[in-house]
Amino acid sequence: MKNNKNNPIDIETLMADLQNKDLQYSNLSKRFKVIYLIFVPIYTVIASTELIVDFNFMVLLSSICFVHSMIIFAIIFNRYQKEYRSVNYAEPTLMLLKKAAYRYNPLRKETWWVLTSVAILIIGLAISSSNHGIDLSTAFSFLLGLISGLIVGAIVYVKKYKPLRDNALRLIKEIENN
Repeated sequence: MKNNKNNPIDIETLMADLQNKDLQYSNLSKRFKVIYLIFVPIYTVIASTELIVDFNFMVLLSSICFVHSMIIFAIIFNRYQKEYRSVNYAEPTLMLLKKAAYRYNPLRKETWWVLTSVAILIIGLAISSSNHGIDLSTAFSFLLGLISGLIVGAIVYVKKYKPLRDNALRLIKEIENN
């Protein structure tokens, strides 16, 4: 939903767009949660097998980092799925708009958990790299993938979600000023 700052916002269209995006985001979060819940036990079994065959403290440490990172991501996606699935559109308009503005804020509290999980993943990769002698091209590829993901995520946010948040904030301001 794009609106010029001078044009009035159609609240019916905004609510329909919010419901649509909330459903999409809930479904996307569910898929990612399932992926992480599948990978945690698979990776744990693989890492445990490797450690049984040839115990190495650095492998143990990097495996712990990888598993913890995946668990944090699974928890985050579970929370997102529940949050976006359980939006009550029967709430008063102002409350609904404030909650929508928060949901579509990229720098909310949960963002710090995502960054923490990525940091744990990077620590695990650094430990694994130092232990297995992974060359710089592998680390560079991971970093390039991470940066690419951030850029794509920022573009998706600006195109799909920021207009929803901006319009919700404009309506909040209009309602509170009247």
